Amino acid sequence: DKVAVCTYISSRNGDPVMSILTPFIEKEQGDVHEAPSPSPPRYLLLVQIPFADDVQNMNMNSFEDAIGNDDAIQVCDEFIDRFMLPSNTLQSEYIPNPGIRSFHKTVINRAIDPSDKERIIIPREQ
Repeated sequence: DKVAVCTYISSRNGDPVMSILTPFIEKEQGDVHEAPSPSPPRYLLLVQIPFADDVQNMNMNSFEDAIGNDDAIQVCDEFIDRFMLPSNTLQSEYIPNPGIRSFHKTVINRAIDPSDKERIIIPREQ
């Protein structure tokens, strides 16, 4: 019946994400004729809280008119398959956040030269 509001940072240079922690209660398997009784929680469930700008009411048309023939479905499937990346291609825990890196470089630059307030360091591809 209780939750905790927290921030979650997934990697070293990651942005904090507002989240809720709640106990994950599992049902124990008892006798077939008895209702399962809840066991004490062993895990916490992390649920990300959306910001006000993240929630949008969207009106979508029905998909009934959008269904094409088998050839169109096959072409779409092949198109999507071409954009799929192999597994372990992007390992997010090793990719630094460019926004945070830019902020840190800008702070260092302004600490060295406080008069240079117009310069913002944009991270370049490595």
